[in-house]
Parts: sequence; C-alpha cells; structure tokens
Amino acid sequence: FLQHILPHILLSLVVYSTSVYYTTEFATAVTVNITCLLAKTAFFSAIFQHLPRSSDVKIVDLMQIKSITCASLVLFLQSVIANSGCPPPRRGGRDKQLWKLGSRNDAKMRFIAWLHIMVKYGIPAFGISIDVLYIIIGALHDFKIYVF
Repeated sequence: FLQHILPHILLSLVVYSTSVYYTTEFATAVTVNITCLLAKTAFFSAIFQHLPRSSDVKIVDLMQIKSITCASLVLFLQSVIANSGCPPPRRGGRDKQLWKLGSRNDAKMRFIAWLHIMVKYGIPAFGISIDVLYIIIGALHDFKIYVF
C-alpha cells in the first residue's frame, strides 16, 4: 500500500509547498506544479496497468481524482492570484496600509486575499486530511481489519 501512496503524498507536498513562493517566483511554481501533475499522471497510469479490469470504483481511482484535482486547483488559483494585479496581503509594511485604506478594487482585493488564504492553507489542509484518511483505510485493509 505504501509503495503506491508514499510517492503520491510526496508529490502532493511538493505541490502544496509552491504556495510559499509563488508570489515571488511564479514561473518556478508553475513549472514545479506542471511537472508534479505529469509525474502523478504517469505514476497512476503505471499503477492502473497492473490492476485487474473492473467497473467498480477503487480507492486508487478516488486518490487519482483527488490528487489531480487539488494540484490543478492550486495551479489555477495561483495563476489567478498572480495575474490579478493585486498584491498578496502581508503582515506589515506598505501593503498593509494599502489594504487598510481600501481602493476602487476593494472587493477584488478582498476576494484575492481570500483566494490566497485558500491556496496557502485551505487546499493543503483538505488534501492532507484526505491523504491521512486514505492511509488509515489502507492500513486497516492491509491488516485485514476493514475489508471493502
């Protein structure tokens, strides 16, 4: 079970780590995210070649859907934030004064700030919690405690 899950989790952590530096190194973050998406796709296609053919939904199917959806969502939202023209909110300095004063784009800036929070904390928290759930279910299945 871990031979299939561990690489997926490591690639997910790499995708989530781009949320730290995408505001300053956007091209690097996009390159890393696309590379991780390609690696995940190749990884899951290699797994599916060795699985028996069935119409039932498997845990690996759900993991692939979640994994590629979260990575694509991170990439899309980072692109929206980087191309919005609004600076991401910071704790101090000139940007904090700009956010307090408001502007004509006050609603847009608040929406971009919300997106920034979702990219930095929301999506990684959701993805990691689902990964932990997959690990628990996989461990229970491997030890024959829970069979589905």
